[in-house]
Amino acid sequence: RRDRVKRMVECIRVLRDSWSGKAVNGLGVVPQATSLPVTPTPLQTGGPAIWLGGFVEAAVRRSRRLADGYIAPQIGPGGLRKRIGWLRSEGPLDGFAIAMSIIGFVGGTDAWPLSRPGMALTEAQYRKWQQESRDLPELDGKEWDDQATAVTPPPAVVAGTPDQCTAMLRPFAELFGSLPDVATTHITARLTYPGLSEADNRESVRLFAREVVPALRELAVSSSATQETR
Repeated sequence: RRDRVKRMVECIRVLRDSWSGKAVNGLGVVPQATSLPVTPTPLQTGGPAIWLGGFVEAAVRRSRRLADGYIAPQIGPGGLRKRIGWLRSEGPLDGFAIAMSIIGFVGGTDAWPLSRPGMALTEAQYRKWQQESRDLPELDGKEWDDQATAVTPPPAVVAGTPDQCTAMLRPFAELFGSLPDVATTHITARLTYPGLSEADNRESVRLFAREVVPALRELAVSSSATQETR
């Protein structure tokens, strides 16, 4: 575990070198004098964009120094704003991507009770992986068993009708709209879950794409216009 940052930095170096057409050396058990050519090079100049995630300050700052973008975990608008501040302090945001990840489900008035079991199952698996890597303390997942969540989603979950989901995501859209145009912003969403029918999962994706996304873009544009008039 203590070597994982070093290994990640080395991985990024190898990817960058490989994608640029530069022969890779000094890698793992390969002798320093041995160079390994990697072909073919990517069609995209410089290779695919690398985004790094992270919650703690050191990880967020590292993403600005090493990567092309930062993808935030499931946090509130205030937490995201703080992390954008850390990114800015590491360097300008020109061409840098900032993404917010969410777990959600879009449907009718029964969207939350319908998707809750599948979400709980998926989150339990993530929680297991995080505990195994000691990224999280022992958690029992009671937030998914609590009677309160049977009616209302936990704070980190976006589930409901298109209007309800738009309202939940509004603070993030407005925050992104207030950023300088030099930064590119994204909301990434997991919208399908085990245990639901294919029709329900497809409808969740369709409603998010056709109704929620356009509404969020309008909110971001409106927020940007408000900033310009101040």
